[in-house]
This record gives sequence, structure tokens and C-alpha cells, in this order.
Amino acid sequence: MATTDRESTPALSRTIPVRASPRRRRRVPVRRLPVDAKRQHLAGQTDLTLSTTIRVRPSPRRGRRTMQHRGIDSSWVSAKHISSGERNTFWGGKQTMKTILLATAFILAPVGVASAADINETLPIAAAYDWSGLYAGVHAGYAAGKSNLFIAGGGFGGTSDLNESIDPKGFIGGIHIGANYEMANRFVIGAEADLAYGNADGLTPLNTGGGGVSTLLKSELKWSGSARLRAGYAFDRTLPYITAGVAAAKYEVIGVSAGGPGGEITLHSDSHIGWTVGAGVEHAFTDRWIARAEYRYSDFGSQDLSIAVGLPTATNVDLKTHDIRVGLSYKF
Repeated sequence: MATTDRESTPALSRTIPVRASPRRRRRVPVRRLPVDAKRQHLAGQTDLTLSTTIRVRPSPRRGRRTMQHRGIDSSWVSAKHISSGERNTFWGGKQTMKTILLATAFILAPVGVASAADINETLPIAAAYDWSGLYAGVHAGYAAGKSNLFIAGGGFGGTSDLNESIDPKGFIGGIHIGANYEMANRFVIGAEADLAYGNADGLTPLNTGGGGVSTLLKSELKWSGSARLRAGYAFDRTLPYITAGVAAAKYEVIGVSAGGPGGEITLHSDSHIGWTVGAGVEHAFTDRWIARAEYRYSDFGSQDLSIAVGLPTATNVDLKTHDIRVGLSYKF
């Protein structure tokens, strides 16, 4: 009877080498089970606790978790028999790998930012346009004048004063030259001078009281010019500005006989000096060439008629103009 009990007891006398625990590198004695005992254990009939460290790896065929032990024959054990400590060891390894990857990302992030900054520093940046310097150019436009002729007592034997509008108008063209200086805050100050000639004139019929029209008054703006200061604010290549200064013009008024041998009589031919104000915008479409558009109002004041100088008769003629001009300049 004793013999039967001894034969049914698993043989545990043999010690086999097993894989060392990750924490304690030592050999652990493990009972080697006979084949029958292994089958009973797998069937759940025998309570056996394995104290050795096992390795879990996916099955190459069905992807199930298996374990392999050097001390046991090549039999696969289901993953549900793995102890909770061994599961924690497996999943702890995955968490450690995630932690390493996150730390690496945090370490390399500043390096990537610094590399991007280096790339931005090496890229060329277009410099803002500099308006400072000398320039010269041409311009053309249209001038609409407002002029009034006054002669006390009519001047031609009449009893009432003569007050006639003789408004010259027409196209003008000329040249300009100037200089700009751009400050650090993008404000641009400068000075400019211009001179314009054109075909701005007018013809007004004059009734001298004899019935019908016998005389015509011809007004003509011979030339005009100015010396001005300018101030503006630069938006890179675009410069809106205002301008103001002294203006001068040569103005003539001629009396023309409408029929008869009288011919022409120059009533006034003199230079008028006044002031001018305006505003405009310029755009540099290249580093040298600058286009402009400008409006100017000029008041050239009032002068006595040239023909009446030294006479007691009160006479005068005035002149005001509204100009629209476009131009092209070359910057040196």
C-alpha cells in the first residue's frame, strides 16, 4: 500500500536550471512533473504554483499568449495561469517604453524649434524702400483758373464799374526737381520746385454799351511755378503726402477788337506771386522710377492792370487755379 502511495506522488528530487528572475539572479529549484502530473495540472486537478519567471510571447499562428519554460518539455501553457506579478512585469515594460519615448520627444523638441529658428534667420528679408535722395521728373495735367477783371467806372466811358469773369483753363505740362529725407519712424520730409507751361486761356465777350459785342477779353496763363515743402508717411513703396509753398505765375489779359482796325490791346501782362497747397500720392514701382498723382490749389493774388499804371482809375485782376497733375520721376 505504501508502495502505491509512493508511486502516485510526483517526483520532486531533481533540480533543473531555470531563467533567473529579473530582480534576483539565482537558480530556483523547481519540481519536475511527470507527464501524467502535467496533464492533471493543466486540467485543473492539481494545484501547482510556479515560482520561476516566465516569458510571455505571442503565438506565431493564432496570436494567443503562451509561455515557455526551459525546465518543462516543449508544452504550451495557457496565459491564464500566469501570476499577477508576472502580468505586472510584462505591462510595466510597455509603460517604461512609453515613458522613454515621451522623454525623448521632450528632449528633442527644443532642438527642432532651434533648427526652425536658424532656418528663419537664414532666409533673406526684403528691405523696406528708402525714399531718401534726389529726384527729378516731368508732369502733365489740367488747370482750371478763376479770374476776375475789375475797372472802376467802366474804363471805356461807362458810368458803372466793369467786373467781368475771365477764367482761363487748359492743359499744362512741365518739370519738377526735389529731394526727400526718410526718418526712422517712416515720416518723409522734403522740398520740391516745379515749372509748368501750357495752353490755359479764355475768351470772354465784353459789352461796352454801344450795342452788340465789339470787344473780346482774352486771358492767358503763360507759365506757373512753385517752391514747396512736402511731408508724408511711407507705406513701404507708397508715399501719400501734403505740400505747401510759394507760387508764381505769368498772366496776361488782352483786349481784342471784334470787328474793325483796332486790333489787340494788352491790358495786363505781369507776374503774380501767391501761395499754393496740395496733396498727392507717389508709388515707387522700381527702385528708381516713381509715379505720382497730385492736386494743387494756387492763389496768385491780385495785381493792378499794367495799362493803368500811373492813372487814377482803380483797376485790378486776380488769378486762382485748381490743378490736377500726374507725373513720373527718376530717383538718383
